[in-house]
Amino acid sequence: MKKIYLLAIVASTMFIASSSAKAQYSDLEIGVQAGGYFYQGDLTKSALGTLKKPKPGFGVFIAKDLSSHITLKANADYFQLEASDMEFGSEAWKNNRNLSFKTNVFDVSVKALLNIRDNYSEEISFRPFVFVGVGASFIKVERDFANFNTTYYTNREKWVLPGLQQDIATNTPKAALNIPVGIGFKYSLNNSLSIVSEGSYRFMFTDYLDGFSKVAHSKKDHFYSVSIGFTVAIGNDGYYY
Repeated sequence: MKKIYLLAIVASTMFIASSSAKAQYSDLEIGVQAGGYFYQGDLTKSALGTLKKPKPGFGVFIAKDLSSHITLKANADYFQLEASDMEFGSEAWKNNRNLSFKTNVFDVSVKALLNIRDNYSEEISFRPFVFVGVGASFIKVERDFANFNTTYYTNREKWVLPGLQQDIATNTPKAALNIPVGIGFKYSLNNSLSIVSEGSYRFMFTDYLDGFSKVAHSKKDHFYSVSIGFTVAIGNDGYYY
């Protein structure tokens, strides 16, 4: 809850600043966004993760054009990730493992955007881009193994039960680094206001985003998102907003 208040305060401050600040920096923008976040990890059946249970999220960002084709963007986002074994197929081993989790995530990142088209041209409204960056996810993991069937795994796949015991004995991380990569576009409505949308995939450096590792497939957990929002230019080619 504190993180939600923090994002709200940051967003309010940014918009207050945009209504009074002069164009001290060229091509500096602030914005807000909302979207869906998708978990990919040990509990999903598909290697691409799950589209069954998108979780909503929102964030704020600030972007600065370094040149006509390079933009530096800083994001702060808050969302949840959630999944359970029971959502993915009817295999006996999944139904008897019956793990689930819910993770609250506060993610901050800095990304370098490569604008495909000239970002300074007033004649271009639609500007696609690709990006890569570095981020940190501050996480609170709530894992649930209460419905794990110990009897089922006692005489088969004997590595599973010791794996669960090892996971239970392991504290889940409070933070994890990630690398965001993705594509998006910005559409200018006028000199000050633009719509922006992007799809982002985060390569995580932890296998405990879902709270489990050894009892599952012991592969790294990741997540991805699709978002849309809008930006307001603080200063753009001499215009004041």
